Amino acid sequence: MKSGKRPLKARNCSLPFLAGGWAGGKTPGMSLLNDELLQAVDLALAGRWDEAHQLVQHYEDNPMASWIHAVLHQQEGDLGNSRYWYRQAGRLDRVGADPQVELAAIRTELLERRD
Repeated sequence: MKSGKRPLKARNCSLPFLAGGWAGGKTPGMSLLNDELLQAVDLALAGRWDEAHQLVQHYEDNPMASWIHAVLHQQEGDLGNSRYWYRQAGRLDRVGADPQVELAAIRTELLERRD
């Protein structure tokens, strides 16, 4: 693990939809990283930008986390920072896309990664 990176661990959610809508908040076989990225997307969709941003900052080397990070900075109007994260994610083609639509697409991709 790189220094400054938080180890993966399960999180408790206070909002039921933040856990992905599954009974008990977990789906068997779902990776903890995937679970945290889903939580970040749901936080962003709920308007909880700071919490979503804090989560994705811990996974800067992950392309999906970088994509979420890009959308978050687009939401806040920091387009230069957003473009940086789109580049990190390999998704420069998504610059300027509607953030809500993009978050929904990211959520769908994350859900498709379940075992």
